Amino acid sequence: MSSEELWASSLTPHGRWLAYMARRPGQWQVYVRPSPGPGAPVPVSVDGGKNPAWNPRGGELVSSSAQTRDGTSLAMAADFFPGPPPRAGTPRRRFEFDAGTLQFRCEPVRCCDVAADGQRFCTVERKLTAFPAPVSHVNYVPNWFDELRAKVPPR
Repeated sequence: MSSEELWASSLTPHGRWLAYMARRPGQWQVYVRPSPGPGAPVPVSVDGGKNPAWNPRGGELVSSSAQTRDGTSLAMAADFFPGPPPRAGTPRRRFEFDAGTLQFRCEPVRCCDVAADGQRFCTVERKLTAFPAPVSHVNYVPNWFDELRAKVPPR
């Protein structure tokens, strides 16, 4: 295997293929290569992709794509054919999701997976909370312990 950085990797259920994301050239893409190797990477994503996960039922790789203009992201799926030679089918839209609510992308690890039935997806829901107001005032009390002892004498 090369010295490239492999992120969010995922092995097929039988362990013969490794899907991963790598940055080339300038954007994240999804690739598959034999495990443990040797073998050249097979590109899976077309216009960027992240966090690949294998369908446990086999033959399909799901990954997230770039965020769209309206704030949603896409889960894409591509069929994988082990070959020879190995090749990936054209990615197709599987579903849309709100990237602000669901954590489909977590680098360097995945925080999503395909359920055993191959139809449902497991991911992390992000609960957005309001940040507290910034600190704008600090009270400095010199000799604080002396004042405390005067007000609350020890037993």
